[in-house]
Amino acid sequence: MTATIYDVASNRALAEIEVRDAAAHMDRLGDSLSVALLRELGRTRPIGAARLTSLGSTSFPAIKAFLRAEQFYRHAIWDSALVYAQRAVAIDSNFTLALRRIPLALWWSTSDTSWARYELRAGARNHGLAPRESLLVMADSLWGALDEGDASRWPLMRRLRSTLDEAVHRYPDDPEAWYLWAEMAYQNYTPEATTAKQILAAYQRAIELDSAFAPPYLPAVEVALRVENTGLARRYVAAERALGPAPYVATSLFVLDKLLNPQAPAADVTRMLDTVSGDALFEAFFHLRRWPDSAETDLRLARLLAVPRRGYQAQDSSIGSWLVPVGLAYRGHVREAYRALASTLVGVRDPVLLPELALVGVLPHDSAAGIFGRWRRANDPAAATALGWWAATGDTGSIRDLARRAESAGAGARKPSDRDFWRYVTASCRVYRALALHDTTGALTAFASIPDSLCPDCVLDVLRKAQLLALRGRDREAADLLDREPHNTGPVPLATVFWPLERGRVDERLGRKDEAVVAYRFVADVWRNADPELQPYVAEARAALKRLGGEQ
Repeated sequence: MTATIYDVASNRALAEIEVRDAAAHMDRLGDSLSVALLRELGRTRPIGAARLTSLGSTSFPAIKAFLRAEQFYRHAIWDSALVYAQRAVAIDSNFTLALRRIPLALWWSTSDTSWARYELRAGARNHGLAPRESLLVMADSLWGALDEGDASRWPLMRRLRSTLDEAVHRYPDDPEAWYLWAEMAYQNYTPEATTAKQILAAYQRAIELDSAFAPPYLPAVEVALRVENTGLARRYVAAERALGPAPYVATSLFVLDKLLNPQAPAADVTRMLDTVSGDALFEAFFHLRRWPDSAETDLRLARLLAVPRRGYQAQDSSIGSWLVPVGLAYRGHVREAYRALASTLVGVRDPVLLPELALVGVLPHDSAAGIFGRWRRANDPAAATALGWWAATGDTGSIRDLARRAESAGAGARKPSDRDFWRYVTASCRVYRALALHDTTGALTAFASIPDSLCPDCVLDVLRKAQLLALRGRDREAADLLDREPHNTGPVPLATVFWPLERGRVDERLGRKDEAVVAYRFVADVWRNADPELQPYVAEARAALKRLGGEQ
């Protein structure tokens, strides 16, 4: 059999391929020709989401299954992509390119949390591949090590960032490289400051390079809504719907389209939300949860998810009981958030929301003291989130006791990640003891002695440090910290809004009017109907918008 690869754009032949076999083995002949064509094409252009110059397998059945997985992966049909990728690996256990498709498909299509194991397995088999594939497999393995949670996070995050920086530098026309770079920043797996606009630009780059590559669309929808570009979000919803994704994804896109359309009849929307499956509803909620619309659509969906309904496969239905108090707090309904939290089992130990509610005064003092004291006496890592409350109430005794316990726990910890965390808590106790004594200079001095590398995820402390710097007139340093805005932050709903509030204050003083207006408008919108405890911040944001000429 012979074949010519012909480029119609340049009107020339690119390659001639000839394969031979016995006439009785036409199937084998066809397989050989297919692989030869893919390898030839892969020298100059992506095939699906990969450059297949080095397939990494000599098994034709495994390669067939892998290529089917690629087709489904490209269309975000995660369950089918998972089946065929697993089939390819079952045939050839060393087929690294097929193995690396399993984790993302698992993450999106099931409640299985074993994706880190597959990422690490792929990394262990990272040999004999083309440079581009080798880079991305390395990124996967670093992701897996981060997800596993045993090693120190900061070095892994730095390596992941440098690996994906190298990928987009060496392959600037590769859609998957840009998609993974955006995902790294969106998931807060990078030690460097990355703004929402930069993340959106990376998703957009992936989409522009290959508009039939579905994975970037939905996260791009969420980020577009965060930067107040509803029109772009709707275009991306329509574009992914046209690609024919998995049924529950298609349904969630239909839900998103209706909810983002201001002309959609309210009765139609209500009927749709009452009957849609649990997975589709969760998918829609996940990508609307930071949208600061006046109708509080995110909270409406969270309430619906808390009610038992059919169709939970990719997500665990029990998560619904946690979404409501978090959603209420995010929208500023802190009193109802506390009542909702107290009525669920989650309320026994919510390591972030309870301290946030305590700091704004809706968690009674005695209750807060009892809960946080139990955490401290049990050497529960959650106790670290109560440091701000103990400082605000002047409880230096609890802070000193936590410091002593943290030092002991760090000395006995086996995992490097645990040692890093407890070392961080020990050092941060010095910060909060200074704050309890109203010594802001001492608190900043203590902050300066704590390496960021010990706890990259401690976003509440980053915000508090920025606030202290701003109070001392060190706005540029505060702005540098605030550039590290956490992007995928379900567990810190109030800090998610206090962060842009501080950003607006700092930007205004630095003369960055446009940035300040965006930040203040977000606060005014998301807390439009907030409880009295938060209304002073809304009034501040509205006054700033009026002052800066940014009122809507």
